[in-house]
Amino acid sequence: MKKFIIYRHGEYDDRQELTAQSAQEIFARTLLIKQQIGCAGMVLTSPVCRAEQTARVIALAMNNARIETEALLAEHMSDHPREGRDRLIKLAGGQKCDIIAVVSHRPNISRMFMVGLNPGMEIIFEAESWGEIFENLGGNLIARSQTPPDESLLQRYFNPVCSEEELQQLRRLDFLAPQL
Repeated sequence: MKKFIIYRHGEYDDRQELTAQSAQEIFARTLLIKQQIGCAGMVLTSPVCRAEQTARVIALAMNNARIETEALLAEHMSDHPREGRDRLIKLAGGQKCDIIAVVSHRPNISRMFMVGLNPGMEIIFEAESWGEIFENLGGNLIARSQTPPDESLLQRYFNPVCSEEELQQLRRLDFLAPQL
């Protein structure tokens, strides 16, 4: 099965940069998602700073997944949802991995995937092929856990906290080191 993990960029400050708190929450939830569905082999991101920084946090949590910037994921491209979907399918089709994370903005996510996400949140779609994901978005939406929910896992997802070891990993990202 092919999976897209769609992220909306995290909360950002007045300089348009990802906040340390948002980075920690995204990192902790991404580690949990990786544990539940597997590791993304690639992160596609909008070229906007807060999205690129979110992608770096996700890539770190996903064992240093490769990051690729895609202009059609930028927030001003929301008027081109069909082009964006076609581009995602094409980029995904050229990869050997079955899980790809995508970081974009509210209007793009709403128009391409027909869902609304708060900053720093994600949603997962799966299908037999990349193109099929868009053929039935509602039917291809999956739960984060395929097993009965474990209360500790739910607690970590809804109240994500990084351990000291995880904070050490995040400090390797140059934009976060001074804040952590």
